[in-house]
Amino acid sequence: MTSDLSLQDALAARRSVRAFAARAVPLETLQRLVRAAQGATGAEGQRAAPSAHALYPLSLRLVAGNVEGLEAGLYEVTPEDAPRLLKAGDHRLALQAAALEEQPWVGSAAAVLAFHADMEAVTRHFAAQPPPGARGARYVYIEAGAAAQNALLQAAAEGLGGVLIAGFEDGATSQALGLAPPLAPLLYLCLGWPAPQS
Repeated sequence: MTSDLSLQDALAARRSVRAFAARAVPLETLQRLVRAAQGATGAEGQRAAPSAHALYPLSLRLVAGNVEGLEAGLYEVTPEDAPRLLKAGDHRLALQAAALEEQPWVGSAAAVLAFHADMEAVTRHFAAQPPPGARGARYVYIEAGAAAQNALLQAAAEGLGGVLIAGFEDGATSQALGLAPPLAPLLYLCLGWPAPQS
């Protein structure tokens, strides 16, 4: 069930939440977050987040741990289709182990929405733009940030808590998410119902 929060209210409500209740998140709620991040918004394929040259290089994976309607597992997710199971089992602790320093909220989130991209393809596409070899990556990071903010604002509108994670060891994170080169992890969102304040 979505709320009627205005954008201004969602902006005011959005906070980084690192303590989650042990309560399942409905799959439909997570699907609305995926649509907010990457959903089509125009007849010509435009999406909710801007993309340089309309390349839309981002892809999403979902690590489900406590999601109504999904067994624990690693899923490929798109705005249009039902989640596709890639690997069964609870992979949240593998992501937590890949995080830099102590980040226990990764393992306690109901779900983790991970953003990744083919960085080699984007680098090639923008190779003529200075600085050599770096412009494409910059565009991808900007796009990922915009898409993640969209998802976090939708989470706030749903009453969910979330926190963006970018401090992780790339190799271990790729392994936890089942990513092989040229796919590279960019960031992920830990999501769940906020734990009651004590």
